Amino acid sequence: MSDQASQFPQQLESRYQGQDLTVAVVVSRFNQAITDKLLEHATKACLIAGLEREAIDVFRVAGALEIPFAVSQVLETKRYAAVICLGAIIRGETEHHRYIAETIFPALQQISLNSGVPFGIGILTTDTFEQALERTDGKKRNTGLEAACAALESVALNHDLKQKTDG
Repeated sequence: MSDQASQFPQQLESRYQGQDLTVAVVVSRFNQAITDKLLEHATKACLIAGLEREAIDVFRVAGALEIPFAVSQVLETKRYAAVICLGAIIRGETEHHRYIAETIFPALQQISLNSGVPFGIGILTTDTFEQALERTDGKKRNTGLEAACAALESVALNHDLKQKTDG
């Protein structure tokens, strides 16, 4: 090992560890044609990662604005290793979409930081319905899958860090 390489701390590489995990998925019904696709791909990602279907609890809420409250209630159960948040905020004729997005993202970040539970955020903010569809088609990308992978990777990182500090 070179002197330069020895100056860097050990790198932890986390792998998805779906076994023995339970995750909550909080998904908005508003723009359901989009959010159902996000949910489908998030669920697939969890199953591929090794979770049992019974370990994926889905909670539906009216709209994206209701997601932070639902997440805070879900976390009070202390049952979940991660939370996946799914929604679609699409620009309308007014600036209402902007106010929703500016409200929920900081709220979710604060809830996650306070709880210590990792989140995967798959809440789209797009100008058009077509742009939202492009992010859910599963061909080029799917934000639901990306959110689930981010949440599971963070769970694995938490596990690795705990092993590192406890062991």
